[in-house]
Amino acid sequence: MALLFGASLAGAILSFFFECHVAFLTWKAWGILAILFAGGLGASLYFYFQKGKKKAQSLLHHELEKFQRECKVAIRGHLKASILFWIHFYRKEKVKTLEDAKKEIFQDLKREFSDVRWMESILEDIRQEIAKYK
Repeated sequence: MALLFGASLAGAILSFFFECHVAFLTWKAWGILAILFAGGLGASLYFYFQKGKKKAQSLLHHELEKFQRECKVAIRGHLKASILFWIHFYRKEKVKTLEDAKKEIFQDLKREFSDVRWMESILEDIRQEIAKYK
């Protein structure tokens, strides 16, 4: 498209200034062709960059989802280790029974993360896994 625009613009310039009719067209015809090809070039560049933008947004969205999944797994592992530590600590210090320690820790975590939607499901998964430990 850029080549056609350049050729038609050159034809218009040659026809206008040197009064030689390239391919038997006047400068007005070459000018109209140059305008049409300039519009086509502009449209093709616009759609090319829009496609690239969508591809970049799609890639960014995929990377963001991957990062969120990895963060959730890391948070889940950290919470599970912390919960097990505090349950063990409460039980070892004989401050509370095992069931009371579990209940209190989960209540504290629910209160702390009440505004995080997906945290409830992670805590429930951890609670079910910890139910296996005696």
